[in-house]
Parts: sequence; structure tokens; C-alpha cells
Amino acid sequence: MQEWTCTICGYKEKDQNPPESCPACGAGSKLFEAAASDKAEETSEAANEAGTAAGPSRWRCVVCGYIHEGEEPPETCPLCGADRSAFELMDGDGDKASDEPADQKNQNPSSGEEKKKFAPQSHPREWADEQILVHHAHPISVHIPNGVLPIAVFFVLIGSLFNAQTFKLAAYLNMTMVFLALPLVMYTGFVEWRDRYKSAMTSLFRTKILCAVITAFCVTVLVIWRSFSADAGGFFYILLHLIALGAAGLAGHLGGKLVFGKRA
Repeated sequence: MQEWTCTICGYKEKDQNPPESCPACGAGSKLFEAAASDKAEETSEAANEAGTAAGPSRWRCVVCGYIHEGEEPPETCPLCGADRSAFELMDGDGDKASDEPADQKNQNPSSGEEKKKFAPQSHPREWADEQILVHHAHPISVHIPNGVLPIAVFFVLIGSLFNAQTFKLAAYLNMTMVFLALPLVMYTGFVEWRDRYKSAMTSLFRTKILCAVITAFCVTVLVIWRSFSADAGGFFYILLHLIALGAAGLAGHLGGKLVFGKRA
């Protein structure tokens, strides 16, 4: 039994065939489509019927590139958390399995399907976003908070423990550097998520976004606090440093897991 979804209003119904009309919005049966999970199961069944003489099938997550070997795609991607509908069946060459003849697959795509190339004069914003992806600006820029934050926390702990004003000032200056770098880090991360990972809202990306918000909030509060109070300190002051460090560290760990996970 399949699950059918109305493409107009989102109404769902389980049956062998779509209903004649949508009970919610009145759309005809042609406007119903099978659920994504059912499509993945149908693809898996087709692969099984084709035979398993060449070994287990290979499935690629279209979100993060994770490769899974097995008769069926996993329920969720172990790297990015995308569900099984995000997996596509691969052929022996590592390409997406297709019913098209080999000569057609090797032909250059039409101009409308080619990857767009933007000129800086006519499309400055699009060109800049393209350069962010080409030159891996997010993995580079994220080293600033992940490298400077631990130093700032170390300095503020030493300064608070020994009442050393020099270390407290050094912690403030390092935190200011993190504060200035965060807009670049967050924007390049947004571009990576939107374009490279297709705006997938999985548990991994939700956690990374939450960590970025927490880090930005704590760093902003700390910089403003210290800017208006030279004797800033105390339990909550140090706690904000530790929370910012933990959130930035977790975001970096998840990013490393996403980038250096199992790939083809």
C-alpha cells in the first residue's frame, strides 16, 4: 500500500491508487504523487530484481555524499541525518544509475543544465557566493573562532585566577577578533548549507545552526560587557566564555564529521 500526497495542499492518503479528488482541496488524482519513501523502496526493489551478482548496491546521499553499500538505502544518513529519500542508486562507475543509453550520458548537457558561471560585473552577489564554494571560504574562516576562542578562554581564566589585568585585556582583544570574524563565518556557512547541501534541515544542520547562534550571542554579550565595564568578571562572565567555546567546538566537530566522513 502506498502513501499519496496532494501536491496542492499536502493532504496524505494511503491506498493502492490515488483518490479521484482531494478531500481537502478538491484537486484531481493527477495532482497526487507517491511519497518519497515509497519511491526509494520502488528503486530498491528494482535494483534487487536486476540481480545482485555484482555485489551489494551502492547508495549515495545527495546531501553530504555519504556512500552506503547494501540492498536498500539506510533509514537515515549516519553523517548528515537525511532520510532515506535523499539517497540515490549508483552504478558501477560511481555515477547515478540511469536508464539513458551510455552515449547520451556521455554527451555534454544542454546549456540550460550546465552549471551557471557568474561574472563579477553583472552578478556581483552570485559571483561572490560562487567564490565562497570554489575556494572553501567557510572551512578556512571557521578556523578564526575555533583557534582564537580557546586562547581567549585560557587568558580570562588566568586573569581571573591571578587577578592579572594584562591577561584579562588579552582575552578581551582575542574575543573582539572572534566577534569581528563571526559575520563572515556565519555567512559563508549559510552559503555552503544553501548551495552545497541543498538547504537540508537535518538534525546535524539544526545543531550546527543552534551552536552558531549560541556562540554569536555569547561572544556579542562578552564584547559589549567588557567594552562598558573594564572590571568585568565573575562567575557568569567566565561561564559565557565556556559556553561560547563549547558551542563553537561542537559546531566544528560536526563540520569535520560532515566533511571527512565516508565518501566515494
